[in-house]
Amino acid sequence: MMISHILPETGEEIRRAVYNGAVFKITDSVIGQDLAAEIGEIVTSELGEPIREAQFRLTEEQFFQQIGKLRKKFYSESYFHDKLRQVINHYGFSDREHAFDPMRLRVVAHEGYKNPSAAPVYYGHRDTWYGNPQNQITWWLALHDVEEQDTFVFYPDYFHQAVANDSECFDYDSWTSKSKDLKIGWQNSNSGREALYPQLRENPESFDNVYFSAKKGDILVFAGQHLHQTLKNNTGLTRFSIDFRTVHLEDHEKGIGIHNVDNRSTGSALKGHIWPQEIS
Repeated sequence: MMISHILPETGEEIRRAVYNGAVFKITDSVIGQDLAAEIGEIVTSELGEPIREAQFRLTEEQFFQQIGKLRKKFYSESYFHDKLRQVINHYGFSDREHAFDPMRLRVVAHEGYKNPSAAPVYYGHRDTWYGNPQNQITWWLALHDVEEQDTFVFYPDYFHQAVANDSECFDYDSWTSKSKDLKIGWQNSNSGREALYPQLRENPESFDNVYFSAKKGDILVFAGQHLHQTLKNNTGLTRFSIDFRTVHLEDHEKGIGIHNVDNRSTGSALKGHIWPQEIS
């Protein structure tokens, strides 16, 4: 698998390619750059400048609490839902045909992997293992420039091939019933120790892998089926990004998308998505 910079002309063509394992990196995107700039300004207003060094200026508790405020804001407020509608409509993913999981702020701290509570952030996984539909598509946006070792890695040979995993441990309905904030991101400081999160149960060192770098405002589009893993951050800076997910509802209803090779999670994350009928 190579990450493609050439985007098909229509949303349907993009979906079909993604369902077959394609990963697209959208560069020089005005809408992506504008969104990254706006989100970056809001994060800066909360954390101060430079945001990538905020974890060193604040106590661990302060950093955690302020990130939590930002996550709730981006995930919950209708203004940011409208921002995502603008993005998906721009690329031919009609908001009349798609449900979407709202914006999630992702924060990977320098040496954050040393914190046992953050362990699930670094698990190899498919997004579908979290009760997500098989045809779900993930959109990832860089909030600043990142190098290959500062992002995450794909294991493309396993797109259509099962891997050992414990996704049966995850039930979306049970998970969110414990705390509504869990679906927004890593909000409960003890959840990484107490909750069960699905993970790859094989050693990926022998897997073929694909890394990527990105510029501020670049957008990555890929299937929730892709096996991938966040890399350990030893850069001396915190990595910030946002992501969200889309589901074409007719494809979902008809079972059009990607064959389930090993997802045994239960419950449905789709019920927490923003649906077309909610558009005023």
